[in-house]
Amino acid sequence: MKTFFRSFQHQFRSIVAQGPSAASGSSYSAGGAGAGFHPGRNFYQGYHGYGRAFTQANNNNNPDDEDGRSPSKAYLSRRQSVSNSSRSEVVKAIRDQRRRINTVAKSEKNHTGRPRSNSTASIDNGKSNVEELSDEVESPDKPPPQASHNTQLGNKESDHGNELIARISAAKDSNDFQAVKRIVHSVYTITDPSVELWDTALEALCVTRPDSFTVEDAVSFYNDMIARDLKPTAKTYSNLITILCLRDNYVQKSLQSVNTRKVWDPSLESKAQELESEQNFRIAMSIFNLAIRLNVLPTDVYTYNWLLMSCKFHKDVDSAINVFSVLESLPQVKAQHATYSVMIDLYGSVGDLEGATVIFEDYVNAAKKKMIDSDPAFATLPANKATTVYNSMITANFNCNEALGGVELFQQILEAPMKLRPDTVAAVIEGFVRNGDVSSALEWLKRTAAASAEGSQVPHPPVSSFYFVITSLLRESKIDEAQSVFELLKECQNKFTMEPTGAELSTFSENVIGSLIKNIENVEQVVALASEIFRHQMIEKSSKGVFYPPINDLIYIASVSGRFDLAMGLYIQWAQAGKIQFIDQGLYAERNIWHKFVVTATETLVNTPGISLQQTFDAYRIAYENNVICSFKTLISIIQKVDQARKDCEGDFKLINLTLEQWKLYTNVFLQLAKSQVNLEDSNRSVPLTSATAVDFVSDIRNTFGQNSGDIAKVLHVNDLGFVLSKLIDYDFATEQLARIGYRFNGMECYTSGYVPLDRVNSDQSAPMGYPSFDSSDASSEQTPPTTPETTEANFTIDEGLSEMISRHDYRKNLGVSPEECYAVLMDGITNGLTGNVSSLANLANALGRKSEISKAKKVYTHAYDVIQNLSSLEERSMAWFKLEDAMISGLGHGGDIEGATQHRLRIIQAGGAPSADAYAACINNVKETTDDVTFAQELWDESRSLGVKGNTFLFNSIISKLSKARKAHAALEILDLMIAERVRPSSVTYGAIINACTRIGDEASAVTFFNKMVQQNKFQLRVPPFNTMIQFYTHTKPNRERALYYYGEMLSAKVAPSAHTYKLLLDAYGSIAPVDKDSLNKVFETIVNDPRAAVSGTHWASLIHSAGYVEKDVEAAVKIFESIETHPSNRNKVLPDAIVYEALLNVFVENQRQDLIPKLLDSIKASKVHQTAYISNLLIRGYAQSGDIARSREVFESMVDPPMGAAASGNHAGDSQAINVVYREPSTWSEMIKAELEAKSTENAQKLIARMEERMYPLAVTSKIASLIV
Repeated sequence: MKTFFRSFQHQFRSIVAQGPSAASGSSYSAGGAGAGFHPGRNFYQGYHGYGRAFTQANNNNNPDDEDGRSPSKAYLSRRQSVSNSSRSEVVKAIRDQRRRINTVAKSEKNHTGRPRSNSTASIDNGKSNVEELSDEVESPDKPPPQASHNTQLGNKESDHGNELIARISAAKDSNDFQAVKRIVHSVYTITDPSVELWDTALEALCVTRPDSFTVEDAVSFYNDMIARDLKPTAKTYSNLITILCLRDNYVQKSLQSVNTRKVWDPSLESKAQELESEQNFRIAMSIFNLAIRLNVLPTDVYTYNWLLMSCKFHKDVDSAINVFSVLESLPQVKAQHATYSVMIDLYGSVGDLEGATVIFEDYVNAAKKKMIDSDPAFATLPANKATTVYNSMITANFNCNEALGGVELFQQILEAPMKLRPDTVAAVIEGFVRNGDVSSALEWLKRTAAASAEGSQVPHPPVSSFYFVITSLLRESKIDEAQSVFELLKECQNKFTMEPTGAELSTFSENVIGSLIKNIENVEQVVALASEIFRHQMIEKSSKGVFYPPINDLIYIASVSGRFDLAMGLYIQWAQAGKIQFIDQGLYAERNIWHKFVVTATETLVNTPGISLQQTFDAYRIAYENNVICSFKTLISIIQKVDQARKDCEGDFKLINLTLEQWKLYTNVFLQLAKSQVNLEDSNRSVPLTSATAVDFVSDIRNTFGQNSGDIAKVLHVNDLGFVLSKLIDYDFATEQLARIGYRFNGMECYTSGYVPLDRVNSDQSAPMGYPSFDSSDASSEQTPPTTPETTEANFTIDEGLSEMISRHDYRKNLGVSPEECYAVLMDGITNGLTGNVSSLANLANALGRKSEISKAKKVYTHAYDVIQNLSSLEERSMAWFKLEDAMISGLGHGGDIEGATQHRLRIIQAGGAPSADAYAACINNVKETTDDVTFAQELWDESRSLGVKGNTFLFNSIISKLSKARKAHAALEILDLMIAERVRPSSVTYGAIINACTRIGDEASAVTFFNKMVQQNKFQLRVPPFNTMIQFYTHTKPNRERALYYYGEMLSAKVAPSAHTYKLLLDAYGSIAPVDKDSLNKVFETIVNDPRAAVSGTHWASLIHSAGYVEKDVEAAVKIFESIETHPSNRNKVLPDAIVYEALLNVFVENQRQDLIPKLLDSIKASKVHQTAYISNLLIRGYAQSGDIARSREVFESMVDPPMGAAASGNHAGDSQAINVVYREPSTWSEMIKAELEAKSTENAQKLIARMEERMYPLAVTSKIASLIV
């Protein structure tokens, strides 16, 4: 192999010596020094011979080397021979800078008695000594300090400060940026704050801030700190610099996208200028220089990494040398692999290979001396691994026209005890592409893929490399070659797990757009290929929301190039696919992804140049049909196109010849825009609706339909129009405009119920129905509500006696009659021509839904429609319709049919009304069986507020409880404040949920405060859950037996009867908190046995087994307890041991390394026919892994199945496993398997598992927590 590479080097040098005159090939380049290198034909032949290196490479599985490896003498000597003089200058610059930093640091240490103005200068105060800063960082106008700073506060102000620190920390841990901002604002009210408080606040802003937010508040916060005479610490500077660099990172990446797109969309020039005007990097460097002068240097390596990343973006080598030298001068801070990687990237980007080589040598030396920090890097920084540094050096060689050096370094990694990674292969392939040598890149792509398939040490290229080569070929209009690369990608994906990330897909779509800048004639072929690539990935790897933003990019490029037909075809295809995958499957969390796609695509399409009004409505149709609310900009664009069409036909709107369906779309757009303007109350919106716009709209209706109320009613709810006109203009204007089309406006109070009372309308007018029309063509025998049921000419007599009989299920009547019995009575009545009134029918449908009798509820619902049709007055029909629909929302919501409830909810909203608070509460309270149910619950809550629904106790309690379970304590507290503000009295359920939320995030002080408030209230009956929550907190979260027993005593004092769960917690308090109190443990168990209100369950036995076997490590005692269960007097029904008991004993075996006992226990589980839960499987995975049998762990994991995408696993908890024959994976199962793979040194398998989780669309909070296990 060495002979091959030496002959290869000679051949390569002879080619380079020919100079650029021999060059040919692509002009594609990423910029920098590499753009000028164009190797000729001989170069291709030479490089294609590299394949022998792969076939000769051994197949040993070398571990990933984190310490780096010294480059070969041949490599370094060749580097030195290129330009010793320039290299010496680089070395001298870096070494001199290090000496200067060390000298400054020593000098600063000798001057500690300087005045305050030099030691705590604000950013503005430092302008005379550091680079001049922008006006944006001036100190804000905040109240001046009323007292000098005192670092030791022993008063109420100190207590308040400590409380704020705790609240800020909790909000930070919850990653709740808005909560952090609100609490940080309270910091300004502290007259004598501590530096700790200020640093805590600044750190929380740093950690939780979305990158898309600007940094003015953080800079202002810092300046206010200085104004209060608080001396910044190293932590202060670290947090502020990090905030600025994170924002700079976001800005620079956004600029890349905007600059590509502004070629097509000149309006983006202002956005580009806005981004370019931000001075985040300059301010960050100024603060860093100030920290140097004051000798208050950040002590965490991440701050330096972020500064270096910004230096790389701005190609500022001098500043990077400054930062890097300071870092090296700090003995307590080690540079990371990522640090050296960024520095090498910087030198490579400016074409300075000698500087990159100096840094690389320094890295190798530091690695040999074990001076590298290998802790994980930030997610958006380069991976903190040795291979990352080598990859950067390979890329630097290619960027500097030294392709041979890059290949030599690849060879060294191949021969070294360092595992070759796919991203290293990518560095070489993409390096060739950037050098314009697509031919060599293609050859490497094919050979590495083939070598990997044959079992070579060389890994397959990553998906990103295929994408990179494809877009480079598209840039050269080589469509067929790009298609062949795609075929190769499909072959590789059939053999390997190769899944694109969202970032890779986004980069690919951006490059596709870039490839068309000079080749717009290829738009149809390019877009078709890209769409095919995305479709294949999505089909092969299941549904992923990450595909939709790139698809929007394709729609965008087709649209801006004037190809509406192409853009519309893409939109319809992907919108239908998403609807099937997300909406029709009831995946509520993923619904947002699809909705955002529809909103963005619609906005793009309606702004396609030169399209007709009919095409505009075609673009809007999918959003309309799926109840997706489009952006304000989209609605305005459509109205503007209508205005233009009106002008084109000289005001005679009838000439436009809109169909009835297009009229529905037009009126929907107008009303949506009007409602948005009413809700936002923002008259500064561009092109707001005015009285002239409204007059035009009404004129269009009059010119087309005249005063034919029957036709108008088909396309418009007139009372909705009256409402928005009265809100936008005034009541008289609304009355006047409705009169023009033959209607009388009856006031805004009619709007929320969705009807116009008949007795207020002239007898010669036909008012539009305020509820959906009953068109029998809308229904079929196979359809079920909420599709409007088919109506019949039924002759039922409403019998009040029957109405009373079918209402006896009402629990408030306490008659002991079930809804099912009432349903049977109704069916008998219908057979005899009798029925109940609509109110009784709606209540019965509600009650049946609550009992999960969904089919019976729908039959009652369908029958109730027939009854409504026979009501005499419009007002009666409208009110009855609303009550029936609202009852179905509540009933189906309580019954768990959230999708069905959603359809009824949307019908009310479409009719211009709003569901009741109870209906919303039923849906919020019962949305479950999804991986992210709190998202949908929050949407429902927000919707209820936007529609003006007045919350009641049930609704407030439902959303607070849902947020509590999701650990969103701050959001729950906000809603509690709103509840009190709206004078809705909190109940014990409310306090229980709030206390639960506080304990879930570890906020002990708030939990205690709210518990005391609850106990002091005498307005409601206290319940068990809040007491159990506090006992559980001091048993499991913050073990303190004395405090746990205190709250048990409070429970007894309040005369609240302990529940079975209370006893389980007491068993844990005595048996799991050291020292174990066996006597009290046994007494509690005896109490359970003798308490008729609390049956002994598996959880109680599990506590005993856990205490004996896990806490006290007495396996024999644990087994003895387990064996006593079957014959115990409390187990008369022989229902125990259950899965929970088996889990407890299995956990004891695993914890005590007694894997030899596991087979017998598994046999017992099978014999007892107990359903094996995911938690039993989790323990098996862990137990086998601990004994070194990773194959068995994998076998257990793969024997399990995934629940439907977006749905929570069933069958793993008591009461829901009777009819389930499979074991569904829980998030904890993935976590256990990943831990097992990492313990077995199988990092690649662990990463594949993370990819599979992401494919399953688990919430980010779940995947990111598990992904953090991989270092």
